[in-house]
Amino acid sequence: MKLPLDTVLQSIDPKTTISARPKENAMHELADEMIRLSQVTRNTKRQAAE
Repeated sequence: MKLPLDTVLQSIDPKTTISARPKENAMHELADEMIRLSQVTRNTKRQAAE
């Protein structure tokens, strides 16, 4: 499932700490989180297939 970046950014609660940081850091964090989530999804699919 791919979401447009705008949708993802809008869905982030502005009260979270991510908005208190410089935008670049927030983008890196978001990217790291997306990578982590995609790995979790892949692992879950792999386990389901076994």
